Amino acid sequence: MRNLLYGCILVIIGVFLAMGYDWAKENFVPSPQALIQHKKGNIRYPEIDYLRENALRKFSDIPAHERQQLRDSLSSAITTLDSWLERISSTRPEVICVGENHDDVTRSFLASRFFSKYPVDVLMLETTHDDLAILIKLIESGSTRLSLLEADVAELLRAARKTNPGVSIYGIEESRSQRVARFGSGAGSREQSIVENFRAHFGAGQKYAVLYGALHCLDKPHWFFGRLRGKNADGEIGSTLSVNVVSARGSGETEAFVNFLQELDLPSPPFVVPHTTMLHAEVYAWFPQLTQNFRQYDAAIVF
Repeated sequence: MRNLLYGCILVIIGVFLAMGYDWAKENFVPSPQALIQHKKGNIRYPEIDYLRENALRKFSDIPAHERQQLRDSLSSAITTLDSWLERISSTRPEVICVGENHDDVTRSFLASRFFSKYPVDVLMLETTHDDLAILIKLIESGSTRLSLLEADVAELLRAARKTNPGVSIYGIEESRSQRVARFGSGAGSREQSIVENFRAHFGAGQKYAVLYGALHCLDKPHWFFGRLRGKNADGEIGSTLSVNVVSARGSGETEAFVNFLQELDLPSPPFVVPHTTMLHAEVYAWFPQLTQNFRQYDAAIVF
């Protein structure tokens, strides 16, 4: 009888423990996983860190003199953000296509480190003329946060205006009437509409920045920037530059590349690869995603 009583008590305790576990699982959120520390930096994507380890192993297998040449090549292919901004300010490319991810982190970086130091005469955004007019009115009324493509753009617009109070801001996204017209005719494309809207506000002799999703800044025939360059045979538009703005912790492969550089005592973010074709072929082989994030653009900013 005593054994039966003990058994019943254990069963009851087990039921309450199971109920308590289920309640805790539903009502408590575990703390975010801490970044894993390694010698030169942090790792948010441990499952991708094998790329860094593999690159270091291959780097160490190279003869000493070739290792030094590769390291020197990497060092010369990377520059500080401020040095690069100073350089492009003096060379004055007429049009810079700034490719971004639509997130608060990227927009905040662009506001504090790019548009606050690189004055442009004209800023063009991925929104329509009518929607931009509403955004501008809200900014002028003191709104602290304004969402454009699900990320804050208020800080960025204020930075551009502070750097150049006379900056003109236009929305060059395809309008509803343009979309209806091309669907009706069965011709054209969204990218072509963006090019037409850009040209409608273009005038030689000014500095333009076009802030769009990174793919639109690809130098490919079917994207905005490729179309802009491809249809500039008459030289109406001066020098052009496409830039991809990439977060160092935005993906596992970019993080692995950044940590690899830190292992070699090379610069930490923010830095710029001003000519992506100058980055050593071995590096692209060790970090294949960089071909997409870097090589398809003239330059890459890593922050």
